[in-house]
Amino acid sequence: MTKFPETTSSNIYDRDFLLWVQTTANLLKVGKFTEINIPNLIE
Repeated sequence: MTKFPETTSSNIYDRDFLLWVQTTANLLKVGKFTEINIPNLIE
């Protein structure tokens, strides 16, 4: 079985900023506010 790397919001922020921005924008669009990494968003 293939194991995929962890894709938490903070992990994406550190590895691929553009992907993090796109993911955060999508979370905002669908109203999943509790899944947004607020400290990174503020930064």
